[in-house]
Amino acid sequence: MRRYLGEAVVAGVALVMAGSAAAATTGKAAEGAKLFQQRCVSCHTVKGNAGIGPDLRGVVGRKAGAGSFARYTPALKKTNLTFDVAELDRFLAAPQRVAPGSAMMISTPRQEDRAHLIAFLATLKK
Repeated sequence: MRRYLGEAVVAGVALVMAGSAAAATTGKAAEGAKLFQQRCVSCHTVKGNAGIGPDLRGVVGRKAGAGSFARYTPALKKTNLTFDVAELDRFLAAPQRVAPGSAMMISTPRQEDRAHLIAFLATLKK
């Protein structure tokens, strides 16, 4: 009984993780651009200069806390995350849970919104 329960839990976790990654890759970049303007531009830019937060060009695939931005928190740097689609999805859903003490305070709870934002961010190359 215990073995089957353990296997069921592992299978459930795998499905949730696969669902997050799949949803993140099915977003619409145009919708993400709109969401970025509504939710992110007060701190972030995609024009090559940092604001309160870092420039997000090239963030997909980048190591968390890496780059020329001078004000990354030690909390974010010590996560050793690389922001692939799945990790970026997880971070945007609950940044303080993923990197407690980081400066990122705004979460994006809706999976569909995260998928759109990530699709947009993936179009921005450094």
